[in-house]
Amino acid sequence: MNFFKKKKIEKEQITKRYYDLPYIGKFDILNIKENYWSISEFDKKKFIIEINFRSKLITERTLTRIISTLQNIDKQDKINRENLKNSLIDNNSTIKNFIDFHIDLIEDTHLLNLINSDKQNVSVQLELIKDLRLVQLRLFPFIKGKNDFPELVDYAVYDYVFEFEDGNISNQVIVVNTDNKGTITSFYNTWDDKICELINKKL
Repeated sequence: MNFFKKKKIEKEQITKRYYDLPYIGKFDILNIKENYWSISEFDKKKFIIEINFRSKLITERTLTRIISTLQNIDKQDKINRENLKNSLIDNNSTIKNFIDFHIDLIEDTHLLNLINSDKQNVSVQLELIKDLRLVQLRLFPFIKGKNDFPELVDYAVYDYVFEFEDGNISNQVIVVNTDNKGTITSFYNTWDDKICELINKKL
């Protein structure tokens, strides 16, 4: 795409320059930084928001989607948890391995009573899913070229961890990926010492 065509697209698509992004603050659509980062709260607990732009070119349509995503984290969180529960019931190895790993580390009295009764009881495992803590949301708006015209897509990544009775979190993370419509595209578990240290750190 040449310079003049790019400028024409920007002019046609932008009717407002400044926006207020939830969790982030003032956003200049004509002066986009590569990365936006904020520590805020979700469900009264520390929560990290990160937005990574792969291009300086962005339309109001994509920005509206980003704002909608940030405004509806609680709704998407419920969808994510329901999907994880269903996957556990279906004996998905990713979720089951995550739960099994944390069962022996739990010190919460209520959960211990449940676990001691039957470690493989589905209701016990579902209780652990309910207690997962959403600690981070990462957004990756990007441009997918199509006939030299930008098709803008949002890609969201939700990071979940297990929180212990003392308030600290584990460094094993369940990562839930969604498309720009909130449809879950994949999930997996991984290790992340950095996010663990950041969330556990007392600010």
